[in-house]
Amino acid sequence: MTRADEIEEAAAKWLIQLDLSGSPEKWAALDAWLAASPRHRAAFLRLSVAWRRMDALKRARPLSGEVDPDLLIHLPDVSRSPTPRAWPRWAARIAAAAAAIAALTFAVVLWHGGRLGETYTVDLDRPAEEITLEDGSSVTLNTGTRLRVTYSDSERHIRLERGEALFVVERDESWPFQVEAGSVRVRAVGTAFSVRVHDRAQVSVLISEGRVALEHPVRATLDAGELATIRKGRLVRRELSAKELVRDMSWTRSRLDFEGKTLAEAVAAFNRYNRLKLTLGSPQLGSLPVTGIHDALDLETFARALATSHGLRATFQDPLLGRAFIRIDEGGSSARAGDGT
Repeated sequence: MTRADEIEEAAAKWLIQLDLSGSPEKWAALDAWLAASPRHRAAFLRLSVAWRRMDALKRARPLSGEVDPDLLIHLPDVSRSPTPRAWPRWAARIAAAAAAIAALTFAVVLWHGGRLGETYTVDLDRPAEEITLEDGSSVTLNTGTRLRVTYSDSERHIRLERGEALFVVERDESWPFQVEAGSVRVRAVGTAFSVRVHDRAQVSVLISEGRVALEHPVRATLDAGELATIRKGRLVRRELSAKELVRDMSWTRSRLDFEGKTLAEAVAAFNRYNRLKLTLGSPQLGSLPVTGIHDALDLETFARALATSHGLRATFQDPLLGRAFIRIDEGGSSARAGDGT
C-alpha cells in the first residue's frame, strides 16, 4: 500500500466514525490528525465532498417513481468495519457512486427541460436539492435559493440571486466557471465551494476542495478549508477546523447544527428555512444556550424540545392578519402546534 493509499484510507475511516458518532474526543483526535500534514487535510476535504454527494442517493428516484431494490447491492455495508485492505477500493466506490448520482440527476434535469439559461429555485419549507448542470457540474441549492445558469463560449456563468448553493465544478481549464452573487464574483476551474448571499451587502464563500479566485470587489485566492466573508467591499477570511467545516455544510442534508449557539441564533436559522416562524416572548430568552443537530424544516419538534429542556412554553399563534408563528415564552406547558391555544 502506498503512502497516498494509507492517507486515503485514514480519511475514509474518519468520515465513517464521525458520521456514526461525532463525540468531542473524536473531533479533537481528527483535528490533531489534520494538523499533522497538509496531505491529511486535502484527503479529508476531498472525500467529504464525495460523502455529501452520496446523500443524494436517499432522494434519487427514477421518473417512474419505482425504486430498483438492487440499486445499492454493490455498495459496501458501512454498518460493519471493513478490513484495512478494503478501504482504498471503498474510497473508489464513493467516486463511482457520485458519478452514478450525477448521471441519474442529469437525466432528470433533461426530462424537465433544464437547458441553457435555466433558472432553478428551491422554495421555503423544501429540503435542499441537488441538480446536475449540462457541463457535468453539480449544484446543491439550499432552502430559499434561486439561481440562473447561462453558458457562453468563454465561460459558465451562475447568477446566485438569493440563498446558498454548493458547487462541485466539472474541471475544464478552457471554460472557467464563474459565480456572481451580489457584487461578488468567484471564479473556479475544477473545485468544490459554497456561496451564500446573506443580504445585499454581505456574501460568504466556503471552499470545500481545491482553490478559487475571488475577482471582485477584491482580488484574492481562497484555498480549501477557508471561509471568506465579503461585506461592503471588505474581505475577512479565516481557516475552519474540520468540525466547523462539517457543521457549516450540514445544510446540504437540511440539518441545523447548534453547538455553541444561542436561542436567538437558532430562531434566526429556523426562520430562514420556514414560512412558519419562531418568535420569542422576551429578548432575554435569546441568550439561552441551545445545542444538538435538528431538522431545519421541523420547527414544532424543536420548540417542544426547547420547552422541555428549559422549562419554557411553546404556543402556536395564527392571527387573522399576518403569518402563523410559534411563540416561545417563559414557564408553563407547551400547547400542540395547530390547536389554536
